Amino acid sequence: LRPRFLLEPERLILEDQASNTAENFALSKPLLYEAGVRPGDTVGAGFSGSFPGMDLALVAACESMDVKLICIVSVGASTYGANDPELTLPEMLWRLKRDGLIQTESAMVTMGGSGDVGRDMDQELAGQIRARLLACGLNLVEEADFQKNLALREELYRTEGPIRCFVAVGGNITSMGEGESGISLGQGVLHPLRSPQLDESSGLVQRYLAQGVPVINLLNIKKLTADYGLPFDPADWPEEGMSAVYFHMQYPKGWLTLGAAGSAALLLWCGAVRKCKGAKGKGEIRHERKETEDPDDR
Repeated sequence: LRPRFLLEPERLILEDQASNTAENFALSKPLLYEAGVRPGDTVGAGFSGSFPGMDLALVAACESMDVKLICIVSVGASTYGANDPELTLPEMLWRLKRDGLIQTESAMVTMGGSGDVGRDMDQELAGQIRARLLACGLNLVEEADFQKNLALREELYRTEGPIRCFVAVGGNITSMGEGESGISLGQGVLHPLRSPQLDESSGLVQRYLAQGVPVINLLNIKKLTADYGLPFDPADWPEEGMSAVYFHMQYPKGWLTLGAAGSAALLLWCGAVRKCKGAKGKGEIRHERKETEDPDDR
């Protein structure tokens, strides 16, 4: 970790990044299920370099669920994120794909930061990063016009989709919008029960909710960990696979066997009672017929 940010002027505290680990964000898979995503679906995502652990956790979750992930990845990263100018988030994903560790590749790459084109970055470093991204064969798109940028992203998700859910990881301007409304909508799974009011500053979070598409918003780590009972920057981390996000169903076999035996006994008893009543009824009918016969016919 580098203690100073290099690519973006936004600051994030170390506790947020320390809590942004694969152990905590195995939460990605339950969130996808909560949003209604199932195997065979397609998910659109906007990745910021601020939370590389969360980005990679979502990639792993989608691949394990057989869900197609269309991810648009930005270089911009804040304090303690993917802020090493020699290894940005798009390059991390590219290397993992190249080495066969993941199957997902970036559908589009942007510089992020101011205007999503890195206007606030050190331009010498930004130029070096652009050159490496192009050398990797990545689809680098630089569109400073906010509305045109949104249209490009929506068209990509539409062409490769349609998407069942949109996931915003980090605070890229195209995901959250130009104002504060994207943040105020909440964290975690956002269901489109009430469509937000759209305006020129609305980002993809608001736009997809207005279209009736569920959104997963992953930005406020402290709130997310509190909502889902996960540790926030603990002194001692739980053992792997032991945090609150993991669970398994266990059924008591003894009680199940006893219940099944009791149900079988009850069914047999009901059958016997019904058979007995049926036989009694037939006997009564024969007796009534005998009594009503004409004496001359006997």
